[in-house]
Amino acid sequence: MQFTKPFPKILDDKKQITQTVSQVIQSKHWKDFVVEKPFLILVPFSVFEFEAFTEKIIEGKGNIVSNVIHKSTALNSVTLELNEELSNILLNASEYSLSENEPYSLLKQKIESKELKSLALIRLSQKYSVDRTKIIILQFKEVYFPMWKIVCTIADHSLDIFVNSATGEVMNSETIPEREKGWMEITQETLNDLKNPQAWIIYSQEIMSSIVPEKQPLAPTVRSSNSSFFENFKKSITNSDVQLVVLIVILFALIYLATH
Repeated sequence: MQFTKPFPKILDDKKQITQTVSQVIQSKHWKDFVVEKPFLILVPFSVFEFEAFTEKIIEGKGNIVSNVIHKSTALNSVTLELNEELSNILLNASEYSLSENEPYSLLKQKIESKELKSLALIRLSQKYSVDRTKIIILQFKEVYFPMWKIVCTIADHSLDIFVNSATGEVMNSETIPEREKGWMEITQETLNDLKNPQAWIIYSQEIMSSIVPEKQPLAPTVRSSNSSFFENFKKSITNSDVQLVVLIVILFALIYLATH
């Protein structure tokens, strides 16, 4: 399949893409979820370099350039918004063909190609507070940005995850909700941590820090992987509870170690 506009080289290892998405979901503490096969989407963009400058008046010399900004950026032809992060990838776009067996969807741009440069000037003027007449656009070209769309089912809810097809990075991981761990999960993780003698010191520090006024530390304090466990404790624990909490944790740990 041939295209008239270039796009970056696509990472087409779908197994790896699916694995990456699964790892991101698991990092949000989800265990039961479904990840469907990636589907390719091509998004029209315009990518370019530009120079924007300001002037000041000096007596006897007239207007002189006082400040110059030289950058590259990209204009999404669908959302009509600038995206500086993708500019380097898109400036190097050189691929023009896809495998005939690769299904894809090509998004339609909202404005005609001849209007893209004028819109880019408006967006740059808004962003940098520079008059449009003082912005020069260089190397303006139209390209496609490829991304994988992966439909995931998490807790009976469908969610679209997008992966940058040029870098393999998940683009919208913040849309994946974080699952709160249950008490048994937190307890099991805590007991597993207590198999390590160093963890006893760390946990003791974190419990005591909830009741002792904070002081300037003499040395850096190592945080455990379950700091959130103690953040929850800090909200409700009182001085009279501390000894009981410590004894219960130690008792559970000893029972666990004795039976494993």
